Amino acid sequence: MKKLFAVIISAAVMLSLCGCAVSKLPTYDELKGSCSGDTYENEYLGLKLTKPSDWTFMSDDEIAEMTGVTADLLEEGGVELEMGEEYYDMFLTDPETGNNISCILKIVGNTGEVDYAGALDEIEESIKSFGEAIGMSYTFTGHDVVELSGIEFHKFGASAVYEGMNFEQAGYVAVEKGVLINVNVTVMDGTPVADIESMFTE
Repeated sequence: MKKLFAVIISAAVMLSLCGCAVSKLPTYDELKGSCSGDTYENEYLGLKLTKPSDWTFMSDDEIAEMTGVTADLLEEGGVELEMGEEYYDMFLTDPETGNNISCILKIVGNTGEVDYAGALDEIEESIKSFGEAIGMSYTFTGHDVVELSGIEFHKFGASAVYEGMNFEQAGYVAVEKGVLINVNVTVMDGTPVADIESMFTE
């Protein structure tokens, strides 16, 4: 499901892009973030998160096994990424509650404006259709603009019910330096989404 949401979100934002292409795409080494101790940091994009000590960063191999997204997108350092390539830069989970955060990066090669309102409407429609197909009920709670690590993200929120489980989801999208940043949050235990957002620092 995480992989499908990533596809839906990136497709909607790609359709809403306009403007100029960046002059040079980053290499994998330049773009890849790192997880050390309780901190995730992507220096290229300026994205940083500090987790509670009882949350766990998943390894690239664990992310690949869970999502089906290849862990070794590129093994040879210094190779320039190509348009459309994407990967999970971080996946963080609370083993006790199931709450989680993921960060997916996609090369879009664009520095111009994005019709975020149109993109979020398209995202919600696609997710609603997917939910109906598998018996999942979604109630969308509106759009917002929030800052994570000083980056302006456009956000949609939703309450969902699936097989008797109630949970909250929020998706965040931004385009920086020709890269689409997609952060997704799932809350299973009623923790306010704002508390999860506060893990991101500058």
